[in-house]
Amino acid sequence: AQKTVENLVGSVTVIADRPAQVGDFIKVGDVIGTVEDIGIRSSRIRTLSRTLVTIPNGDFSSRQIENFAARDRFLFNPVVSLDYRTPAARIEEAIGIIRQVLHGHENIGAGARANMLAITPRSYDIEVFSYITVSDWDASVLIREALLLSIIRGLDEAGFAFAFPAQTISLAPDQVEALKPGPAAQQE
Repeated sequence: AQKTVENLVGSVTVIADRPAQVGDFIKVGDVIGTVEDIGIRSSRIRTLSRTLVTIPNGDFSSRQIENFAARDRFLFNPVVSLDYRTPAARIEEAIGIIRQVLHGHENIGAGARANMLAITPRSYDIEVFSYITVSDWDASVLIREALLLSIIRGLDEAGFAFAFPAQTISLAPDQVEALKPGPAAQQE
């Protein structure tokens, strides 16, 4: 009887608080999917793998529920890594190009910024921090793609090289001699 009462109270909580509605894309615990039904005893979620997960409303109402459908905007926060041989003046130019792309797009909210983030052993990193001001996931994906391509195009046209995992090894002259094969190895 305790579980039944718990599920009944959970149902009232789910209906009264409305943390999710049918059709919302949510995350409950480790379950991610679309709400298909909110019943008296349980709620059903269709996962990305297309399976159906039934969660008793007592459990559902006691878990942390992240509702992706309730978003008012999407974070756009890539890190652009430039080749570590890029001079400081050119880094400033790259930051300007990225800022121009951000400020020139109608779906980027106020306060968008691009700033030097870090100097790493392989790159100079520029962080972009802004929001895409749409609430629809599909629209945000297309805008994200357009922004990234505009940033890449602008940096390519200005002649910037992007960083990639690389390592430079320098050997002293005496180390080079030590690595050369001896006479016996050359005859084989």
